[in-house]
Amino acid sequence: MRPGEKVGAMSEARFFNIFDQTTEGTPKWLVEVKRASWRWEMHGIDAFAYIRSKPTSSGTETVLVKVPIQIKSSIAGKAWFARKYSADHVKNIFLFVVEATKSDDHLRQAFYSHLGRIRHQGLVFDEFLSRVRRKKFSRQAEKDVKKKSMRLRHYKG
Repeated sequence: MRPGEKVGAMSEARFFNIFDQTTEGTPKWLVEVKRASWRWEMHGIDAFAYIRSKPTSSGTETVLVKVPIQIKSSIAGKAWFARKYSADHVKNIFLFVVEATKSDDHLRQAFYSHLGRIRHQGLVFDEFLSRVRRKKFSRQAEKDVKKKSMRLRHYKG
């Protein structure tokens, strides 16, 4: 595993551990944070947060919103991601930096705060996710990403 991959794997592991630790303080509108499949990882998506939308003033029922997330270990990694993908792609993915110097509680609250802003703005990602899902990759690229994904998922640090 390359050094950058190791740091990334550690950040991803920490991110998921943060949400496995406690439900205390979790907003009621946050339903679940779930690791993305390797197929989604091919599109730069590491995880999804499932949140309930805000009810409209007319009392319309809330809907479940699937928020795509890319986990980075640094601001530089976030900038690299922004250069690698199109502006449309970057605009529709929540880029979350797991800073090594921040506490788990700080990261959890920052995550909730950003998701709260997404919820408040009424953003939905279904159309974007549908477009992304239709994109095709070569068999070799799929094989490489699946192998890397499995290696990272089992990384213990």
